[in-house]
Order: sequence, then structure tokens, then C-alpha cells
Amino acid sequence: MKPFILIIAFLFVIAFLCKAQTNDSIRIGTQFWKTKNLDVDHYSNGDSIPEVKDSVQWTKLTTGAWCYYNNNTAIGAVYGKLYNWYAVNDKRGLLPPGWHIPANSDWNTLGTNLGGFGTAGGKLKEADTIHWHYPNTGATNKTGFYALPGGYRMYDGSFNNLGYDAWWWSAKDTDAVDAWSIYVNNMYTEMLLYYSNKHNAFSVRLVSDYTVGIEEQNLQTNVLQVQEPYPNPFTNNTNIEYNLPRAGNIFISIYTPQGLLAKSLTTGFENAGNHEIYWNGRNEAGIEAASGVYIYRIQFEGQCIAKKMFLVR
Repeated sequence: MKPFILIIAFLFVIAFLCKAQTNDSIRIGTQFWKTKNLDVDHYSNGDSIPEVKDSVQWTKLTTGAWCYYNNNTAIGAVYGKLYNWYAVNDKRGLLPPGWHIPANSDWNTLGTNLGGFGTAGGKLKEADTIHWHYPNTGATNKTGFYALPGGYRMYDGSFNNLGYDAWWWSAKDTDAVDAWSIYVNNMYTEMLLYYSNKHNAFSVRLVSDYTVGIEEQNLQTNVLQVQEPYPNPFTNNTNIEYNLPRAGNIFISIYTPQGLLAKSLTTGFENAGNHEIYWNGRNEAGIEAASGVYIYRIQFEGQCIAKKMFLVR
């Protein structure tokens, strides 16, 4: 009974702290992206997509199929399914209404929104080394994209690089043999565009059909904007970045899931523009806070945003 009560209390606190970020999508620049890899086993019309485990059978495929890395459902629960390009390109579609497989132009827009392909990978990768192998160079997950290193399946049926690589299909092929894909790695900050054999199995990440227009962007210049904390999860310090549309009073506090104040980070007047603040994982008394979920709340002129962070000792 106690765990159930704690769950109810946690949900109440999230609602009370204004605006919990529970959606499965995130805005990056002018685009909206899913925050998890695709994990469906049916086309949009209800037809089943076959799961193919056998390596020999995999090499002979010319139609859509999926698999889990190493055919392991526990791995699939974390990283999602891997699809060959035939499933991605099937006319029956993989997608819920309003979403599509990103074309090269979508990936290019993402890279541009993140300041260029040279550093975009780091801003997409989940921070820390819980899933990514060391050193996970430049990983901040500032976007909230939560890129995970789900590895891939080769055209010969073998599985490779779980923990090291994240690969996603693009909607565009190059010829009868290859199609475009996007790749990030634990050693680099780049997001790279590659052509890959259509028999390979990669993750799929969806982008919304809707993009933010100029008028809407102008309207949002009056809105408090808060980035995902990074790293998150964290052990010692985490960074919170936010943008104030104009000068004014701001209040930033950390709460436990039970709604108790853990730490007041800042209270007072700040100028318009980008700001950042750190939490060192200590409470008001200067004592190390226990491992677990915490909620940080930012209030500014009637606007309020609350997000979750995970402290791991």
C-alpha cells in the first residue's frame, strides 16, 4: 500500500509544481521530435511487421522486418526496436498521424538548430555513462532528445556496438542498395550523415509534421524557456539553463517528490537573456541529498515550469 501512496503523492507534487514535462516529445528549434526510439510491431494499417531473429534469414530479406539487439527483449525495452530500411520505406507506414520518418532535410534542420553537425551529437546524447560507454564525449542532452546507444544489426545478421553507437534511418535512399542514416558515437560530439546498406537494422526516431512558424516564434519571445538539466542523471553537479524574455524577478527551487523544499537556488532580480545555475546535490543545510528523483521549479512573472532530475550517489 505504501508504494501506491508514494506514487499518488509524487503525481500530486508534479501537478502542484505547475507544469510537469511528461510528454514524449520535445521541441528543438523549429521542430518537434520524439524523445524515444520507435517501438512498434505493426504497420499503420494494422498489418504485422515480422520479427526476424535468424541471421541467415535476415540477410535474404527484401521486405520489412524488425529485431531486438541480440534478440534480447530486455535490451529492446530500453533502446527500442531495430528496423531494416524496407520497413521504414513500406507504403503502409510505421507512424502515428502527424509524424514522419525524418528526411535528410529534417536532419539538416536539426543540425542547424543545434549550431552545426560538429557539436550536435553531444547535445542529443544522454549525459553520463549509464548507457553510453566512457568517455561519451561532449554529451549534455541539453535538448532532451535522450539519444541512446542502441547499436545496430549488420546486413550479415550480426549485432554490433551496443553502448557505443546510435544509428537512425533517414527516409531517403541513395540507390537500390543503400539508404541514408544518421550516426552519433561515444567518442565524438558530431552528428554524421552516412549511407548504409538497406539490410542493416537501425533505430527509428520520428519528427513531427508540424514546425514552428515565424509568427509563433515571435509570440514565444515573451515566454520563459527552460532547457533540460544536464547531466541528468547526475552524481555531483547538474546544470540548469533558462532564458528570460525580459528582466524581472525569478525564483528557482529544488523539491523532493513529497513536496518538501530541498534547496532554494536563487531568488531575485535578473536581466533578460540566457542564464545558468548549478545544483551541487546538497540541501539547505549543506548536507548531501539522498539519491532519488528531485523536481526543480522555476517561477517568473506568473509563469512556472517544473522538471524532474535524478540524483545518483
